Amino acid sequence: MALYSCGDITHEYIYPENVNISNANGEPVDSLSFFFPLKLNYKDSLIKTDLDTFDLMRYSSQLFPSKEPILFNYYLGHEIYRFIWLQSFDNPIILTLNKKADDIWLTIKKLDRQPEYIATQVIQFVYPPKAGKPYDSTKKIDLDKYPIRQPNRKAKLAVNRTKKLSEAEWNEFERILARVGYWEMSPTQRIIGIDGSQWIIEAHAEHKYWIVDRWSPEDDYKEAGLYLINLSGLLNEEIN
Repeated sequence: MALYSCGDITHEYIYPENVNISNANGEPVDSLSFFFPLKLNYKDSLIKTDLDTFDLMRYSSQLFPSKEPILFNYYLGHEIYRFIWLQSFDNPIILTLNKKADDIWLTIKKLDRQPEYIATQVIQFVYPPKAGKPYDSTKKIDLDKYPIRQPNRKAKLAVNRTKKLSEAEWNEFERILARVGYWEMSPTQRIIGIDGSQWIIEAHAEHKYWIVDRWSPEDDYKEAGLYLINLSGLLNEEIN
C-alpha cells in the first residue's frame, strides 16, 4: 500500500465531490450514507482504506445521528481533526477539533445510545435430544414466526457542547500527530477484540484527507486520542 506523506506537497488529495454521498456542506444524502471512503484518490496514487462494508455500516450509523458532516467528499472550508471513540459497552463519543482563521474550537458530542447497524433475527433455540433419545428430524424452526428486525439507527445527543481553544493547544495536537507518524500510518489494521473500543482519527484540510482506525491502541497513537479526551473534560470516562 502506498502511503501519503504530508511533507510532500506534490501529493494532493482529490475530494470526490459526489452529490450522491453528501452536499457541499458535508450533509449526508440519507441515514445510509457512508461517512468513510473505500479509497483515497491522490494526484499520483490511489490508496485503498481496506474498510469493509461492516465497518462502514457500523461507523456511519454512529455519526449520522450525531449530526456530523462527511469529511472525505468535499472540502468544508477549514481544517478539521475528528476523533471518533466507539466503545463496546458505552455510548459513542465524537470530539472534533476545528480551526478557521484565528478561531479554534472543540466540539464535544456523546449519543444517548448505541445505534443499531445490522438487521437482527431472534429465533428459538432447539436443544439437542437427551442421551439415549432419538433425534426428531421433523422438529424444525419455523422462521416465519421470527421476522427479521431492521436496525434502529435513531439516537439523540446526550452531550453537545463547544469549547474554545488556543493556537497552542491546536499546535500541540499537531505535534502529537507528527510524533506518532500519523500521516504515514496505514488507514486500517485488522485487529479487533470483544471488550475495548475503536479509535478513529480523521484529518481534513484543503489538499489533505486521511483516516486512521485502530482497535484499543496501546502505542503512541493512543496519545492523540487521550489529548482530545483531556481537552474535552470527559475525564470520568473509562479509557479502553
